[in-house]
Amino acid sequence: MRLPQLSFVCSLLCLALTSCGGPLRLVEPRMVPRAATSPKIAELVDLGIPTVTRNSVIALTGRDERAVIGEALLIKGSGFGRQPSVSIGETPAPLVGLVKGGLIVRVPWGIDGGQRRVRVSNHRGAAQATLDVTRLLTIATGSALHLFSTSGARFDTLALSKPIAALAMTTDGARALVGTNDPPTLAIIDLTASKLKVESRRSLPGKRVIAIASASHAPLGAVLTDTHIVLIDQRRADALALYRPRPLPPISLPTAIALSPQGEQLVVTERRSNRAWLIPVEGQADVQPTDMLPGVALEMLHSVRFAADGKQVWAIAGDSLQSISGGSQATRIVAASATGSLTVGDTNTLPGILAPSHVVVARADPTPPGTAIRIAKGNAALYLTTRAIGKQTAKSQLVRWEAGAGPKVLLDDRSLCGPLAIAGKTQTVFALTCDNNKIGLLAQKAWASDPAQHSDLGLALAKPVQLVSQP
Repeated sequence: MRLPQLSFVCSLLCLALTSCGGPLRLVEPRMVPRAATSPKIAELVDLGIPTVTRNSVIALTGRDERAVIGEALLIKGSGFGRQPSVSIGETPAPLVGLVKGGLIVRVPWGIDGGQRRVRVSNHRGAAQATLDVTRLLTIATGSALHLFSTSGARFDTLALSKPIAALAMTTDGARALVGTNDPPTLAIIDLTASKLKVESRRSLPGKRVIAIASASHAPLGAVLTDTHIVLIDQRRADALALYRPRPLPPISLPTAIALSPQGEQLVVTERRSNRAWLIPVEGQADVQPTDMLPGVALEMLHSVRFAADGKQVWAIAGDSLQSISGGSQATRIVAASATGSLTVGDTNTLPGILAPSHVVVARADPTPPGTAIRIAKGNAALYLTTRAIGKQTAKSQLVRWEAGAGPKVLLDDRSLCGPLAIAGKTQTVFALTCDNNKIGLLAQKAWASDPAQHSDLGLALAKPVQLVSQP
């Protein structure tokens, strides 16, 4: 059955009080009549990242005609009742609240882009319409942040005053978290508006930003500096909050950070000693380091990633500029239990695989905020971009590694320049190419044998280069 294509309009009319019948004010469910009929959808209106004031009036900001992951969506209509169920793209949409003549939800994370069904149901029946959803990629080149769709369409560029040292997105995909140095600073950037804008800047402790991460299934982020960890509370969509900085354990040179999917634990690594620290997010604990590469004296620990269930950590190790003087070493993946403390288990050697550059995890489908956390079981995989070190000829690879199945080279392309991302229910892997000082985008479906699709982004190469996609 063909779904009706409803008009998707800029909500500036709401602000002007000419289309929505006045300000958007949240209504208590008890004040809404019980549903006497099945729902009817009249219009879909994007709201950007709205701010809810003390008297439950919604201030509208960041409006455009593009629905993106994490954005608030006004569904105007009738017959919704007090407790309607809403889904977008077959995924439950978190309810922000009820308003006169409609309801507000968030575009859920994890859904794919394109035409997606919006369905509102109650005990009387259901109504549905279509919504054009855009998935976003952020690409950092030097001091510039670029906003693209996953199809390669360029939306906007934001020039910052300092080179971008670290880049991540919030768990809901609505904001970019950008770290710069001199002095160390966190910039929070709204991705739902028609133009990229810095919402706020926060000073960070230490001398430099090392890395930024967000939990995949919980509204929590973390910034790693050379001296501290700063957690980011993402529970309020309209205002992120930074916790008091936590001093690092005795680490001479931290190199990476990873958050568990539910945001209960984090791991910090130090390449110089091949050690990792498993740190609980809440409470105090006597944290002891774990040698992730027992018996290895060379600096080889690249990064760590949590498995989808949060109970296991994968450590990725291989040649580095510091280790190559001791001869070429095999790339390896070490599995470690992460229940209470890190306990090193099996080591998987990846023959024929170059030194690791960037790593992402194929994860289970995200669970919307406010619902019970259940991690779907399925194949676990790591995707790596790799590169040759200490050789004159440039060479790089895109590799998939599955537990129990070993590595598979998906692409063997000298132009791969490292940055990697994975997104959506279809688990599409995105990688950047840097050829002739131009940046391109490769898209490869994670579990398919289809050839990678290449898009010329029209960006000039400026290092450092980073890539992050909406979850």
